[in-house]
Order: sequence, then structure tokens, then C-alpha cells
Amino acid sequence: MEATRRGFLRVTTGAISGLSLAGPTTRALGGVQQRIRQRKDVSQLNSSSPDIVALTTAVGKMKAGLGDGDRRNWEAQAQIHGTFTGGFTHCQHGNWYFLPWHRGYLYFFEEIVRQLSGDEDFALPYWDWSKDFKLPATFWGNGNPLNDPARPGQPDSGRAVNQNSEILPRDQARFVNKSVISTILNQPDFETFAGVQANPGVMAGAGELEQTPHNFIHRWVGGDMVTGESPFDPIFWLHHCSVDRLWTEWVRKHPTSMPENDPAWTGTAFNDFCDRAGNPTTISVQQTLKTTDLGYQYALPASPVNSRPATAPARALEKSQGLRSVSPGQPGVGPEFRNGVAVYNYTPPGNQFEQFNQIIDNGIEVRKKIVRMRLQGIKIPSNQNVALQVHINCLLEKPDLPITDPSYVRSSTFFYPHIAKGQAGNAGHDTISFVMNVKPALGRLYGDRPLTSGEPLKVVVIAEPLFPNTDRASWRGEVQEVSPERVYFETVEAR
Repeated sequence: MEATRRGFLRVTTGAISGLSLAGPTTRALGGVQQRIRQRKDVSQLNSSSPDIVALTTAVGKMKAGLGDGDRRNWEAQAQIHGTFTGGFTHCQHGNWYFLPWHRGYLYFFEEIVRQLSGDEDFALPYWDWSKDFKLPATFWGNGNPLNDPARPGQPDSGRAVNQNSEILPRDQARFVNKSVISTILNQPDFETFAGVQANPGVMAGAGELEQTPHNFIHRWVGGDMVTGESPFDPIFWLHHCSVDRLWTEWVRKHPTSMPENDPAWTGTAFNDFCDRAGNPTTISVQQTLKTTDLGYQYALPASPVNSRPATAPARALEKSQGLRSVSPGQPGVGPEFRNGVAVYNYTPPGNQFEQFNQIIDNGIEVRKKIVRMRLQGIKIPSNQNVALQVHINCLLEKPDLPITDPSYVRSSTFFYPHIAKGQAGNAGHDTISFVMNVKPALGRLYGDRPLTSGEPLKVVVIAEPLFPNTDRASWRGEVQEVSPERVYFETVEAR
């Protein structure tokens, strides 16, 4: 994935493509006032539902071809994201642009579907894999434009599913079920939730939502979905619609926590897309922040109103309130490899022990303070059907440590196809970093007593095959192949 001058620019004015950033929420990107459409759960729809009919009609036309050079053709739309042989092209992964870039991608695709289907009421459905563990029935069937023939078993593209496949209970519990999603949505810090600040195209650190469930679903579906050209499978759009829905729900829970006042984020725009007529177009991060500005919304559960005022960026708060981030120059010692796991030992400085204990105590005044752990420099394997299971201060160091152990932090997965296709180049894209909140695990372990000065933190990383019963796709490597180069901790107060 390379950052290109063509793909990004800085916004210096308040409007692009007719959108006034301060305008009414019923004013869509093109500046035309319209009613807001509701994106629906695909499990509530069938093949005769208007949204499915419109999507089927439009995808059929896009696949059949709209003329040479038409950017709305199916393959051209998929290649905005990436290619089968070359991995990612313009899409953003592993940084804080992951969510706004894909929201823009969905928005323009939705507009194209309306144009080609003639249904201006169309809204893209979402696949809620946190409760529906099979692919939607409307996305199967010979001759159905919403079916992808690559799913049942295209060689060399990883694991693939059939119509009867269901996510296994063990994988539901680690990657996608309601409990997993609830934990992710409760992260108060935007970068831990969504991805770390970075320049466009730099995979500085994937947030928890990207690590799982996003990456896992790509791997579970298989076929085209594990390639850079994953939008070749129509389920891609419903998968990312569900990811987008979770971003919306997170904002409802944490309404002051996005970096809306940081021009490094909001001032970035993407010009990778085309509009409903096939013309090149641009969208900024700022323009993606309100779904109603893009003409849609989700039916979400009610969230309590957070009256906490907008505040300074996290690191400024840390400085003003005695909290600070541990610099990358203070990594945990390690890794050591023993008993089939990777072990990292880190002894925080004395003042950091005090910070950790303050945060673990979880009083009202520290609800938005977390202990964030960064797994830095994880080598991306050629076979990415592997999960990293992370524990902290576990009593046992063994590869079959259960996720029910109090030391469990989370499980993370990979979706970085440019490595699988040998396209890493020299840009440092053959590694990824994962960030995660270890406060819940530390609270379980030390809720009744404080950490003591000099007490080490031990991080254990376990590498597990995702699909051990699938011979063709099973990962058979060693933990050394995917272990982080270093692990370090930082204290963060969410905005």
C-alpha cells in the first residue's frame, strides 16, 4: 500500500464538491437537501426487498460492463481498493484513516447503485456478523450478481466458505460475537478503537475494530475477500457497512472523543473515487464525520448523552494532568521464546506504576484513561490465516491458554494481502503494529491490590491457526514468524 500524491491532499477551505462543512445535516455531499435514508440489517431483507433488488440490478450492470474506461465498472470499482496480484492500492489500513476512507468508498458506491438501478431510495444494507454467523442467503446462487464464484474454493486465495458454512463458536467468542463488539465499543480512546495517527499509507498501528472483527471476516469469507481486490465479492460492501455502523455506534457512546480539532486528520482528503456519473471526485475526512451529511443513518440503540466538553488532544491532557505516554524508546525486553509462546518482560518506571494504579482503580475521574499496549513491528506472514492471542501477567506460559483466563487481553488477525502477493517493496509495509487497551485485564488481575514498584509486566503472545481443520489454508508456522519486535505501554486519556 503506497501513499500517492494523487490519492491525498490537504483541505484548506471549508467546502468541497458543494458541501458546506457547517451546513444542515440534511444536506448531502452534493449540496442537495434530501431526506435521510436508513441502512438496514440484511437479515431483515429478502431477494424481493427494494434495497436488494436495486443492489442486484446495479451490480449486474457493473459486472456486465458500462463501456470502456467507465470508472463505475465492477473491476474498476474494486481496483480503487486494491488488485488481486498487487494487494492494496489506495485503501487505508493500519492507521486512523481506515474508517473515513472506507466510509467515503461506501458513500460513492451507494450513489452509483442509485444511479444505475434508478432507485433513489436505495440504502446499502449491512451484514451484522456479531449475530448472523452465515453469509446472507441473498448472496448465493448461480447467475446471481451478488454471488462471487470465487467463494467456494479458488486455489491460492486462502480459505473459502460455502452456503452452509457458519463461524465456529470458538471463533465467535474470540472475534465477532456481541461480547467482543461490546468491548471494542467501550474503548474510550479513538486511536485504540480506530487506528493510530500516521501519514496516509503508513501502517502505524491498527485499532481494535480493524484487528477484529474486520480482518477476521475477510479471512473467514476467503476467496476474493482475502485479496486486495476484495470488493470483487459483493459481500465486501455489506461487511464494511457493518464496520461503518460500529463507528457510528462508537461515536454515539463517545461523542467528544474523535480528533475533530486535529487538522492532521480532518484536513486530509481522498480523491481516489468517482461519483455516480463516473467522474473523479474527492471527499475529505471532515466530510465523512456525520452520516446525515452523506444522506444515511443507522437504527442504533439509545446511548446516554455525554455532557463532557470537547477537550485538548490526548497527549496534551496527559501532560497537564500528570499522565504521559511512554515513548517508543522504552520497549519491553524481549521477545524470549519458550514453550511455544513469545514472552516480553517490561518493568515500568516508578512514576508509571503510580499512573497504572490510578487508572486500574477505575474511579470516576479516570474512566477515560487507559493503559494502551502497542505490539510493534509484527512481521506479516505470507499465510495470514493466523491469530495472535495476547495475555498479560498470566501464571502459565503455554500455547493452549484459554481466553477465559483473567490475563486475556484480546485476539488479533491479519488482512494485508500485499504481503501475500510479494508487493511489500521497500516502504516498510511488511510489518504491522497493533494497539490494544490492557486496562480491563489489569483490572481483573489487580482490582484488589495495587501493582508494586519494580513488579514486571509480562506479555505473552500466542500464535494460533485460524482454520486448523482446513488443510489447504491452515497456518503451520512458529510464533517466531509473527511475534512483535517489541512491546511497550503508554498511558492515554481519551478526548
